[in-house]
Amino acid sequence: MKKMEIGLVLSGGAARAAAHIGVLKFLEEKGVRVSAISGSSAGAIVALLMAASWKTEEMRELLHSLEKRDIFRFRGSPGIFSLERLERRLREALQIESYDELEIPCFCAVTDMQSAQVHYLSEGDPIRNVIASSALTPIFSPVSVEGRLFADGGFRDNLPARPLLKYKLPILGIDVNPLPKRGSAGVISLTIHTVMILLRGTTLPSRQLCDSYRMIDAVSDMPLFDFGRVNEAIEAAYSQMQREWDSIEESLLSSLKSDRVADARR
Repeated sequence: MKKMEIGLVLSGGAARAAAHIGVLKFLEEKGVRVSAISGSSAGAIVALLMAASWKTEEMRELLHSLEKRDIFRFRGSPGIFSLERLERRLREALQIESYDELEIPCFCAVTDMQSAQVHYLSEGDPIRNVIASSALTPIFSPVSVEGRLFADGGFRDNLPARPLLKYKLPILGIDVNPLPKRGSAGVISLTIHTVMILLRGTTLPSRQLCDSYRMIDAVSDMPLFDFGRVNEAIEAAYSQMQREWDSIEESLLSSLKSDRVADARR
């Protein structure tokens, strides 16, 4: 039997993006081929790892190896922190310089600080691009890419399905940003909660472009930068995919026969 081929879209979500690894692990075991992938923010980093043929256990090990100093390097201006150290870690780990070195098409969403428009990058320096996609301003400084200043792609499209439409693949969208079930106590928690509401709003149009969409509910109480709960996020996403796969598979397969989907993509 021919393997199912899909396009996969991964939302941003900082440490919660570890849940995407659980999704990829499940798809690997099911024999589902991801033939094109896109992501925003931390989801863009996972997408790049996948497009570079990394196995899920390698991704897990990389996340476990990250320390707070790899992510939070004080800068002061224009953002509080810089992602320069994380960029170095990714360069050391991936050893790639071009999209030509990837196994499948890979896109990342970035927000143009000048025009406020979203761009879907798939040319140039893939590592620099995903770092720009992850620059959640003003926590992190925006990133210059070929003379243009970019910030977190989630500000404009936190579920970037649009660049995958041309591949005529059934599209699975994975969102790791359920709102916390508990109330937000304190200024920092309230600020993060508010940002998540804004990011969630940018996924709504893109959800309509996905043939199947899943929110990973179990990470709702996981702090955005708690990398100590990586395994928990991975296992939660894997378990949810197991429970819901029949419904997901049905939606993906039915999209191949649907005139409605074809019309929506013209």
